[in-house]
Amino acid sequence: MSCLIDCKPRSRGFTLLEMLVVLMLTTLIAAVLMQSFLYMAGVFGSVERRQKALAQIALQRGWFQDSARSLVNGVDGEGFSVRTFRGERQSFQGLTATGLSYSGGVARPVEVVWRIEQDERNVRVYYRELHIGGEAGPWFQVGEWQGTHGYFSYFSQGEWRERFPEEQTLLSLGSNLQLPDAVKLVVEGGRFPLTWVVHIASNSLPYQAPKPDEQ
Repeated sequence: MSCLIDCKPRSRGFTLLEMLVVLMLTTLIAAVLMQSFLYMAGVFGSVERRQKALAQIALQRGWFQDSARSLVNGVDGEGFSVRTFRGERQSFQGLTATGLSYSGGVARPVEVVWRIEQDERNVRVYYRELHIGGEAGPWFQVGEWQGTHGYFSYFSQGEWRERFPEEQTLLSLGSNLQLPDAVKLVVEGGRFPLTWVVHIASNSLPYQAPKPDEQ
């Protein structure tokens, strides 16, 4: 009899078409997830590289600031008071209370030199210490940036100058033992122009050695 026939619905599997649709959807989702992962990895990598570059620039700027800010117009002692500051567009040289190599202990003044070298695409800045009465230290490359033109300039008597001291300044003050009020490093022609201005803390007037106490 018909009532004895099993009337339960039979379970059936996916058809070939359904399997293809599921496979395509799975592949599409996996591709989207992979693209998203690669995009986020690229973003994170770019941010990390940018942070490292900014940290390096901050360190380089700190070296330049520390060195230029500590320039002095003279110190006591034989051989020190005759050291003069000389600044040109591509380099400057002067006496500092401590050099960048100072790591503590008794500070000894040194003469430092900052120099710019450049080619068609890059500007490089170098630093060197000249120990009074000793050997000159090696050149260190402080930084390299994209740019076609780099130079130093010096602020004195209300204006920026290409060199310091100038001849009229020597005549007006009667001595070449003096400093500009500020030093500026400029790198132009690159994607990210660079301008660092450092105000010199020391007195810019001619150095006056202290007189011994009268007995």
